[in-house]
Amino acid sequence: MEFSTPAWDNWLFWLINDTLRARLLDWAMPWASSAVLLWLIVGTGLALGVRRYRWAQLAGFLILLLALGVADGGTNLLKEAHGRLRPLNAMPGVHFVEDGRWQVRPPDFTPVKKTDSSYPSAHAANSMAAAVAIALLWRGPRRYIWALPLVVGYSRVYLGKHWPSDVLMGWLTGAGAAFLVVGLVLLLCAGGLRVRLPAQPPPPGR
Repeated sequence: MEFSTPAWDNWLFWLINDTLRARLLDWAMPWASSAVLLWLIVGTGLALGVRRYRWAQLAGFLILLLALGVADGGTNLLKEAHGRLRPLNAMPGVHFVEDGRWQVRPPDFTPVKKTDSSYPSAHAANSMAAAVAIALLWRGPRRYIWALPLVVGYSRVYLGKHWPSDVLMGWLTGAGAAFLVVGLVLLLCAGGLRVRLPAQPPPPGR
């Protein structure tokens, strides 16, 4: 599917990827964009839930993982349907990281790809799905968890991997996935879904 980039999308991309560059951000944004950050947050919480035998909390983290799976699967379907080129593969002058170092596309760069996987951003979708699910399931982290999708989404544009509209659609996809999964679970629980343990066997001799 042919994908035209609106003026606001192009302007905001260059503002983040070029105009607002800084050494501190050059160091921090690759870390913020790493999938390790998201899975470290989820894995740490899951480990703590198991360690303390808080099975309700453990169930919440399993719901969170399911929301992440739905968000990731949804973005993959949209990527295949649109095939939008990533900025670093579409234009000269884009700053990006490759082989662990920052690079810039030369002025004579011409796209060699016809399709790519830019729209929407899976990183943005997964981080927003995690934030929404956590906000719905736990009260404590609500105040701070929204920083996760904001920082991750910003990093994807800063790294030249996505257009701002890719990030926006990723956020919408992730939020939708989280609301869908959590809503279905609550609906099933309200409908009387319960886990039933097998009956204890009678004592010997009876």
